[in-house]
Amino acid sequence: MPSKRILVVEDDPAIFKVLKDVLANEGFESTWVELISEARKALKSTIFSAIILDVKLPDGNGFTFCKEIKQNYDIPVIFLTAQNTEADILRGLDIGDDYVEKPFKSITSVARRIKNIIKREEEPKSTSRDSKFDWDDDKKIITYKGKRLTLAKLERKILEYLIMRPGRVISREEFIDNCWPVNPNIKSDKVVDVYISKIRNAIKAIDPQINKFQIITTRSGEGFMLEE
Repeated sequence: MPSKRILVVEDDPAIFKVLKDVLANEGFESTWVELISEARKALKSTIFSAIILDVKLPDGNGFTFCKEIKQNYDIPVIFLTAQNTEADILRGLDIGDDYVEKPFKSITSVARRIKNIIKREEEPKSTSRDSKFDWDDDKKIITYKGKRLTLAKLERKILEYLIMRPGRVISREEFIDNCWPVNPNIKSDKVVDVYISKIRNAIKAIDPQINKFQIITTRSGEGFMLEE
């Protein structure tokens, strides 16, 4: 089986050297570019299994480039960056697939997370256990009563997690551990409440007559539950 190739968009050669060796140990080959313009050329000529992307690059912004990638390619993007504010982390997780802060504690764990993301992307389409909801992993959409929900990426992940566990209370910590690809430096687990509210509003937009709080209920001191 041929090695999976990772595109590393990073302007620090020392970081790439470390990444290259550890990724090789996990069975990956690496292509390194320092500029977004070079990354565009590489994407046109080579098939990549994942992209490791810095945010601050000499010729542009990684967040903006990630949106461009997602519009044109079906490739997971892992941010590797010193940008560590909560706003940056949440933005990165909304548009990308993982967010790793520099300096990272374990480069081996970074490589393993890349492997897990690729494995997840290769898994067959999931099926819903709740008749009101359905989703299409290929198109990255969830429908409610046959109508598409307008959701950001992290909102979709949270709702998918609930759909597969109807009738079970999910704690905020469990959402962060399983829906965020990695537990980022979040100052409060109440950030989950913000995403739940956005999901409820998206459902309400499709069916204005429903009580959105009866679909995803709040259990005080415990978490949230999707009603069966």
